[in-house]
Amino acid sequence: MKTTIYLIRHCESDHSVTDAKTRPLTEKGMRDAERLAEVLKDTPVSRIFSSPYLRACQTVMPVCKARNIELQTDSRMREWMGGRPFANEHFESRMQEMFENESNVYGGAESLKALKKRTNEFIMHLLSRFSGETVFIGTHALAMTAALKSFDDRIGLDFLMNMLPVTPYLAVMEFEKFELKSLRFLDPFDKGENV
Repeated sequence: MKTTIYLIRHCESDHSVTDAKTRPLTEKGMRDAERLAEVLKDTPVSRIFSSPYLRACQTVMPVCKARNIELQTDSRMREWMGGRPFANEHFESRMQEMFENESNVYGGAESLKALKKRTNEFIMHLLSRFSGETVFIGTHALAMTAALKSFDDRIGLDFLMNMLPVTPYLAVMEFEKFELKSLRFLDPFDKGENV
């Protein structure tokens, strides 16, 4: 029995809000969330989950309203806990270190190993409880990358860096029982798939 999971990276967020948990979508992000609901209107879905962070919830809420499905949150799909920033540190170099050493907890950051573990646990939970269903999950770029990498080790830093400019972004995972059978990626507004 096929189970389909859509990982949905949130729409454009307002980086002037520095608190990661309460950072909202921009006006463009809110419009894009409505557009996303329209793009997905014919895609069957039985359950919708999200990271508890505001921007992820706001991204999938129009789908919830259109389908009359209650949004459920789970902290396992939240953003990466980045730890203490360091002077003159660049995001790209921090990510490179993280992907080269998955146990790296530099500056008190969450390791890629820990991020893979928590996102994988949630997906396995969904597969065990909702076999045969289609589930949407609102999440974040690094959490999505880690979740995918836990099933397909070819997913790495290049995937993350290429995805960052694209909001929203979708990864569609199809499982037979607990085995990943197919993985595809979608920029929903280009209506083109990217591998």
